[in-house]
Parts: sequence; structure tokens; C-alpha cells
Amino acid sequence: LLLPPPPCFSWVKMDTSADEKVGQTTPEDDTNKILVADIQERVGLLVKALTQRELRHAVRAMRKINPLKQRLTPTALQTVIKANLSEPEKLLGFFGEMEEGSDGESKDSQYVEAQLSPTISMFLQLLVAVYFQREGNLEQAKIVIVDLVSSADDIDRREASPVLAKAYFVFMRVFELLGMAKDAILTLNKALRTQTLHQNSISQVVIINCLLRIYVLGNLIDQADLLVSKAQFPENAPTEEMARYMYYLGYVKAIQLDYTDAHHNLLQATRKAPSSAIGFQQHAHKLLVIVQMLLGEIPERSLFRKPSLQRSLIPYYHLTKAVRSGEVTSYSAVVEKYERKFIEDRTYNLVVRLRQSVIKAGVRTICLSYSRISLQDLAIKLGLESAEDAEYVVAKAVRDGVIDATINHAEGSVMSNNVLDVYSTTAPQEAFHRRILFCLNLHKDAVKAMRYPPDTNRMKFKEEELVVDKVVEDLSDYEDEDEDGADGI
Repeated sequence: LLLPPPPCFSWVKMDTSADEKVGQTTPEDDTNKILVADIQERVGLLVKALTQRELRHAVRAMRKINPLKQRLTPTALQTVIKANLSEPEKLLGFFGEMEEGSDGESKDSQYVEAQLSPTISMFLQLLVAVYFQREGNLEQAKIVIVDLVSSADDIDRREASPVLAKAYFVFMRVFELLGMAKDAILTLNKALRTQTLHQNSISQVVIINCLLRIYVLGNLIDQADLLVSKAQFPENAPTEEMARYMYYLGYVKAIQLDYTDAHHNLLQATRKAPSSAIGFQQHAHKLLVIVQMLLGEIPERSLFRKPSLQRSLIPYYHLTKAVRSGEVTSYSAVVEKYERKFIEDRTYNLVVRLRQSVIKAGVRTICLSYSRISLQDLAIKLGLESAEDAEYVVAKAVRDGVIDATINHAEGSVMSNNVLDVYSTTAPQEAFHRRILFCLNLHKDAVKAMRYPPDTNRMKFKEEELVVDKVVEDLSDYEDEDEDGADGI
């Protein structure tokens, strides 16, 4: 007869289940181990770049930081810091009180060499600042990144330039989130002078873009224009940084009424920007559409049908329709409806300037429809207050080359001249010249971006030297044989 176990032995089962759990790892521990391995991979790339003096390994390591940003944890950062630095107290002090079990050295500690330690320490301190920024602890992030930037001038190694560039960007971003962007201008200007003297092009382009961003967001257009005129932007800048620079430069030129240069810069920004940077493409195309209309051109309809731009460009599509129709009332209605959106996009000042473009488009349409029309009727069709305003608008349109017409002041009318054949003018040649210039610039950029295997020319020269040495040896052998033959004779 089987009897159930007595209640007093139930504690044995509980202890057995507890013993089974000993040695098992939780999902959080596995996640930390994976994160530590990923960070160690980046550290290994930096060590490889410093030892082999290959900049591309450091660039590759910094490109892999963004996937780590959302996964960083204090435990993983402390583990990596103690595993790579022989003196980790400074970086560990930024975390305040350490977690339990974090004291002491890591079992897998493999300290980097003393000459490589400053760069690796700077990289790990950058990760600490990025972690605090992600957590919203901006004051602590400011303390970490200010300490990092203040000691960045002591590191003068070309392979550390990608880490420095990222540090300056995080420095600017933290101050911007704190509402203290203008306080970072002095430090960034000093860093720009230092990196220019060191000929550190990667850090140089990032600092220039950071300063331009601060000036643009603060409406300091004159300072931005002064920076562009004084600081020389490196030609070998990365493509994404070149796209940012072109965008800021296009915005500055548009505010300064230089629409031709602004259109060129914004067009280059949209072409150089990566296809995955959808947000940047949207902002750049918003500004490009307005600048194109300020030049008197109408954007193509296919632009507003792109899936990545269709939703964000809805206000600008209605604005384009109003400008194309030349109706001032439609334009005013669109501006009033989407005024808040234009202010958020920082394009409202440029949108207000489009009123003259709307009037010019209306004048062009009317002059193409009527060979002769009175100024009073023209004012009514354009929605202007008086015939004098219409006369001023027509005179300005004639001066700008929008229409080819003559104003009869005595009769108070406008007479359109006969339309000339466009092929009898220089317009086709100018268009053809622009296309050829674009192709030449594209070829020049492609040649500059070409990369060659390392030591290719060196190996070629070694082979040539071996051939020359062999020829010299053969000639000397022949001379010796000739001398021996002459002595024998």
C-alpha cells in the first residue's frame, strides 16, 4: 500500500529546485555578455587601427556605434572598462556607486598597451556619455563629455580622428538638448583651430557642421556666412558630412537671397545623402522645393509621389499648386492653413517671399493669354489693390526677364511682344553647358573616391628594382667574361 509522503519532507523538494537553478544564467546576463562582446569587437577594431596605422578600421568601429546606443547598460560598460584599462577608476567614477559584484578586476582582463590606452579610454568615455544622453541624464552626460573634450587636444594621432569627431558631435548635441548650444561655440571654435593645425580633416568637417547647425538654429546667419568664408571645408570629407554641409550652406544662401547657389547646394545635398537617411531627405527636399519656386521654376510632380517624401511634402504640394496657378487668394489660403507646419520646418520666412513668385506666375499666364490688357483689369485678375500696384509688378517682371512686354503709360495698358524662338537664343547652350559641367564634376568626384590596395606601388617598384639589379649583374658578368677572354688571348 503506497502512502503519500509526509508533510515534513516538502522542504526537500523546494531545496532541490533551488539547487537546480544554481549555475543557470538569466536572459539579462546573456544580453550583457553579447553586449560586452560587441563592445570588445569595436575596441579590437580601434586597437587594430592604432597598431597597423589604418584609418579605415577606426572609421568602421565608429560606424557600428549607433546599433549599440539603445543597448548600453552600466554593467556592460563597467565590465569592458575594467577589462581594457589598467586604471579604470576615473571612468567608473562617473557611475557613482558601483553595482554589487562589480568590484575588482575582470577575469578576462587584457589591458591594452600604454601608448594605445588614451585612445581606448576616450572611446569608452564616449560610450559612457552616449549612455547618459540616451537615459535623459543630460547633466551627467555634460560632465562626461566636457571632461572628454577638454583632454582631446592631448591626443594627436590620425587613427583617433573618428573618435574625436564623434566626441565633438555628442558635445554639441548634449549642449543643444540642454538649451545651451551657444555656450558650446567657443569650445568648438578652439577645437576647429586645433584640428586644422593638426590637419585632421575628419574632425574638422564634423566641427564645421556642428557650428553651422548652432548658427542656423539660432538664426545667426551672418556668423554662419563668415564661418563658411573663413573655414576651408576639406575636399576629402565623408559623403554624409558633405551632404550636411551642403544643406546648411544652401539654407544660409537662401536666407541671403542667393537662390541660384542655394539651389545648387541643396541639389548636391539630396544627391550625396544616403538613401537610408529619410529624415534628412525630407528636410532637404522641403527647402529645395521652396528655393526652386523662388527661382521661378515649378518642381516636377513625380517628386511629390515618392513614397518616402509623399506624406511630408503634402503642404508643399498644395503650395506648389497655388504658385503654379498664379492665384494670390489660393496662395494666402495655403499659407494660413499650414502656417504652423512651415514654422516647425523653419521655412516660413521663405514661404512668405513666394508671394512675389505667385504674382509673377500670374503675370506670365495673363501675358501669354492676352496680347494687350489694361492695368486695371490686370490688377483685378491678380487681386491687387490698384492699377499702380499692377504697373509696378509688371515693370519688375519685365526687368527680371519673366515676361517680354511693353507698358503704355498713356493708355494704361500692357502689350506683349511676339514670342521669339527659344533655339535662336543662348538658352539651349547654357542648359547643355550645365549638363556637361555636372558630368565632369561627377567624374572628378568618382576619381577622388577611388581606393587602391595598400603597397601596390611599393611592390611594383620592388619588382622594377629587382629587374634593374638583375640586368646590372648580367652586364657585370658579361664584362668579366670579356676581360677573361681578352687576357686569355
